[in-house]
Amino acid sequence: MIEHTGKILSIEKNIARISLQQTSACASCHAKGACTSADVQERHITATIDDQGYKVGEEVLVNLRTQQGYKAVLVAYIIPFIIILITLIIGDQMGLEEWKSGIASLLITVIYFFYIKFYGNKYTNTMTFEIKKITN
Repeated sequence: MIEHTGKILSIEKNIARISLQQTSACASCHAKGACTSADVQERHITATIDDQGYKVGEEVLVNLRTQQGYKAVLVAYIIPFIIILITLIIGDQMGLEEWKSGIASLLITVIYFFYIKFYGNKYTNTMTFEIKKITN
């Protein structure tokens, strides 16, 4: 199970909007103030909640099943890699110059990411987050 700490931004009916602080390994380093590579991003997700008395501003644990994490890795990294590889191989077999095959593979990969961006709702709707209260 993939687990992060988040903060509830809003609650409407049984849907909570949660803010997650996504940090790179550099962001937690003690020398990040002297380094320009520190990276912290805020992401917003929605999760279905049961009626356990959650409040806006409360910190919660956000869980994502590992299987769904693997699915995200497949869509974001493995499929684009395969697209690039296949396009390069096809370009080589067609006798294209290397730079033309490279540009074609990048363009097809960009088209893939635009497709995911605009028509990926079917995929993102299958990602379900669960939240739990943080117990001290």
